[in-house]
Amino acid sequence: MSENRENLDISKVDSKVGKTVIETTEKILRKKVHPIRNGLVGVEESGEVQELLEIARDLKEQRQQTYEQSILARRDPLTGLLNRRAWKERLDSEFDAAIRYETNLAVIMVDLDGLKPINDAGYHKEGDIALKELADYLNEDLRTSDVIARIGGDEFAVALRSANKRKIGRVLERLRERFSHQKIMIEGKEVFLSASFGVTFVNAAVDKKASDVQERADRALKVSKNSGRNRVTLAKYSKNGVERYANLSAPKNNNSKKT
Repeated sequence: MSENRENLDISKVDSKVGKTVIETTEKILRKKVHPIRNGLVGVEESGEVQELLEIARDLKEQRQQTYEQSILARRDPLTGLLNRRAWKERLDSEFDAAIRYETNLAVIMVDLDGLKPINDAGYHKEGDIALKELADYLNEDLRTSDVIARIGGDEFAVALRSANKRKIGRVLERLRERFSHQKIMIEGKEVFLSASFGVTFVNAAVDKKASDVQERADRALKVSKNSGRNRVTLAKYSKNGVERYANLSAPKNNNSKKT
């Protein structure tokens, strides 16, 4: 690379060479046209074209790096799910759309039961495996259009567009039941995993912002945790405006201890 190109400010190249030239060089890079054979430049200008091609390659690499960095900044490095910041942005957007178009939006808070004692005992690798297992189950059982995030150490959040209020219990119960059969090995012993769920729906009459819905789902999650864990709790409002909780799934044999 020449000294001039080393000192070139790539961020200013677009304005310097113009959109048409950049599009042309991109075509050349994709081998769709030949700069000399197709009459774009003469032989005597081929050196300048090579210089321009190198600039275009730098531009493409820079754009790709910027894109990759923006993706990584919004992802949880362990599970690959959206992180807390990206979740807040998406939830705000989904909430606004649900209010505007009067559609059902379910917000679900999920907590991996029993992770704290595993990590406290020093089994961080096994704890990470458990977190990735739960993330995989959420990805497998939910739709690609649903928003899934890991927003804390053992806490996940989900937003379901156009959610069916009658079917939501069955969907989450199936997910809870499947995950309750998952296990990890710690010092040669099987440790079965479980998860607790809190779910609610956007209520235009009382919800002024997206965080109102998330906080209600979180309260439902706490009810699940305090009721023995490994269950699904729905938060809703009664006709007189009082917040109520309904247990959507209660396993018959739940020997889990609270954490």
